[in-house]
Amino acid sequence: MSQCGGNTGKILSSHAILLNVYYASLNGQLFQYKDWYYIMEMQFKKYFTPAEAERTLPLVSRIVEDILNLGHEIRSLTTMVGEQAPDNPQIQELMEQLQSYLTELEEVGCFYKDWNFSIGLVDFPTVIDEKEVFLCWRSDEDAIRYYHEIDAGYAGRKLIPAKYLEQREDTW
Repeated sequence: MSQCGGNTGKILSSHAILLNVYYASLNGQLFQYKDWYYIMEMQFKKYFTPAEAERTLPLVSRIVEDILNLGHEIRSLTTMVGEQAPDNPQIQELMEQLQSYLTELEEVGCFYKDWNFSIGLVDFPTVIDEKEVFLCWRSDEDAIRYYHEIDAGYAGRKLIPAKYLEQREDTW
């Protein structure tokens, strides 16, 4: 299992994550959310209300579908090519495409978190009860109904309190 390198206080760059995903794939390792702390002192471009995050889902879901498909393709090719995978031009090209999809999500203001490429997990920064947390969405969900604390990850998902689902966006 790959480790993140500790509490750096900064969000890992997509490029650093991609390299770790790639090399773990070479070794047949799988990733778990807890391996990728998007740690405490973050500075986000945007905080989303649940309604704002849901409005991005048509675009976000298409990008996530592309990421999932590409992730599976990279894993398959890496397995077939074996130790020569780091130098394989086809894999390098796919990795660049994966990077572009991750960058698209970051431009929206959300973060891809499923390094096993199985459920298409995306987090949106928000504030609930005066605390920075993530709204949490899976690609098989039709709406955003969950959140989790930054260090809790997917396993710590809780239902978004009703008052935040009902609030008008201009009161956030």
